[in-house]
Amino acid sequence: MSDETQPNEQELWKLISETEGEERAEVLVFLSYLARNKGDFRECLALCETARDLYEDAGSKIGNAALANVYKGISHSLRHLNRPADAAIAIDRTIDLYREIGSSEAITAIRNEASAWYDAKNYEKSLEFCVKALKEPNPDCEKVDLGRDLYHLSEAYLKLERWQEALQALLSGRQHFKESGHVVYVAYCDEDISECYYKLNNGMEALNHAQKALDFAVTSRDENRLYWANARMAYAKKLLDELDEAESYFEKALTIIHDGGEPEWKYVIEVEQQLAGILLAKGDPQGASAIYRRLRTLEETLT
Repeated sequence: MSDETQPNEQELWKLISETEGEERAEVLVFLSYLARNKGDFRECLALCETARDLYEDAGSKIGNAALANVYKGISHSLRHLNRPADAAIAIDRTIDLYREIGSSEAITAIRNEASAWYDAKNYEKSLEFCVKALKEPNPDCEKVDLGRDLYHLSEAYLKLERWQEALQALLSGRQHFKESGHVVYVAYCDEDISECYYKLNNGMEALNHAQKALDFAVTSRDENRLYWANARMAYAKKLLDELDEAESYFEKALTIIHDGGEPEWKYVIEVEQQLAGILLAKGDPQGASAIYRRLRTLEETLT
């Protein structure tokens, strides 16, 4: 159907009863586009799944490109319906189809599957597809693309607490972002590099990269980055046993959380627990006890 001959939605629904096989599947695909544009992802999913069944029944009579497009619609709908694991399975089929027709879209699909498994909290599978994305032949790959692939790889490693591997991916990704001039991504890397060094008990390098992240956050006046950079500075200072400065940075991070409106309470709890630990280390059990009491009240309310 060309743009000039494409019927409206009412006409498309009428065509459903007047067509069959591949032609009906094509009508269903057009209707799925309309459903997607309206934000009705349940309908979009149902239409795509019906079109898929019709295309697969047609077998070799239709091209894999059409079927890959339908699976792409299925995975897109499933992700919007908060079914990331099912979306990942659908994307996997899309990858196979793209490979069969030699499409360059395969690498995008691989990246999407890694992301879907990450959202599903299956970090081992996410890691598997991050590695596949890095190994996929991609002559058009730019430094920023490689940097993103390495950064996403590091995210999976971080969730798996594989700190040394995460660090190596981040350092490499940071270099690619730096060379391509993507300063925001460099700052993201510095935050996570600082965390890795903290987990690896290297306080000086944790502080070095936390300071770089904080320099960017202050210069850009990005409140979200300011929170994370101050938190990373606090952890580094704590590791270096500079407790007064660690306390100050944790307090700054806590202020930023609250100044941004309704806070994410898990971060409030995490920072407050760190402050209580610092007070204990500084010989102030009463101050720490007051924080723990407040946290118990908050946690009781949240559960």
